[in-house]
Amino acid sequence: IFEERVLMYKRYKSKSLRNALAVKIVVNNTPIWFVCTHLGCHTGPEQQQQAKELSEWMNSSQFTDGGVTTIICMGDYNSPPWFQAAKTMKSNGFRDCRGRNTFPALGWPCCFWMTCCPPIFKLDYCVYKSEDYCCGDDGADVLTDKSLLVASDHRPLKVVFYSSTKVAGEVGESETVPHYKET
Repeated sequence: IFEERVLMYKRYKSKSLRNALAVKIVVNNTPIWFVCTHLGCHTGPEQQQQAKELSEWMNSSQFTDGGVTTIICMGDYNSPPWFQAAKTMKSNGFRDCRGRNTFPALGWPCCFWMTCCPPIFKLDYCVYKSEDYCCGDDGADVLTDKSLLVASDHRPLKVVFYSSTKVAGEVGESETVPHYKET
């Protein structure tokens, strides 16, 4: 980790404070910002305010100066795709890796002992802005191993990113993105 930054969201009414953590790393000689966050879980306007702050923060010069062209943000937005928070990220230039439903982790109704039904809402996202990488065609994979579901009421996401630079003389590692190199 070369740098880290923290965004403290403005308090929404009397709700608990939330934040985002960003770390700058280097992959294949390319600097990348990774951001993780957890937006409020009470109301759509709370999530929209935080998504606006988050996207403006990630679009600010503190992330884009110095040759960094890749920003990846993962987290629990507590917002289905039709809520403004998800739309705000897209309208500010971030692409969604098209994840699947993640909540409730063990199905509906929202209880840990009810395992017969799949999750019914997409509340967790991987969004990114990059000239150097793209997420695979499968998007954000929702892990279904129930042994992973002890710490959250959401299912975890796994995303594979590919270098968007064609690898000369090399067959790509993904059949769905054959000319990209998996990173």
